[in-house]
Amino acid sequence: MSSGTIQALDGPATMKLEGVGIFLGQSQVLRGIDLDIQAGQTLVVIGESGCGKSVFLKLLIGLLQPTEGRVLFQDQDLKLLSEKRLMRLRLKYGYLFQSGALFDSLTVEENVAFPMKQQGIVSEETMRQRVA
Repeated sequence: MSSGTIQALDGPATMKLEGVGIFLGQSQVLRGIDLDIQAGQTLVVIGESGCGKSVFLKLLIGLLQPTEGRVLFQDQDLKLLSEKRLMRLRLKYGYLFQSGALFDSLTVEENVAFPMKQQGIVSEETMRQRVA
C-alpha cells in the first residue's frame, strides 16, 4: 500500500491514522498512511495480493501496532489502550478476515449466535429473535 492521504468529507473523524507505517520483519509493509474515517462512513480497501490490506485492517482494530505514526479511535491512541478496552472497541466493528470460516460442527443458527454468546450482551430470547 503506497503513501497517501484521504480526508473526511464533513465532521470529526471517529478513526484517524496519522503517518502510519509498519515493518514486519525487515519489510516495510505500509508507510505514510494518513486517513480520517467518520462514523457511518463505509471504507473499501482494494489492492493486489500481498500489498498490505490485511495488515492495514488489523492496525485499525488494534491487532497490530504501527512501527511509525498513530492510530486513533475517538482521539485515543490505540497503542495506549489496555487489551480490555481494545476488546470493547472491536465489538463496535464488523470485520471478516480472508481465512474466516464457519464452525462445521454447528448449525447455521448456532454459527450466527456464536459471537452473541461469546460477548454475553444479549438475552437468550433476544438472541433467538435475531438469529431467526
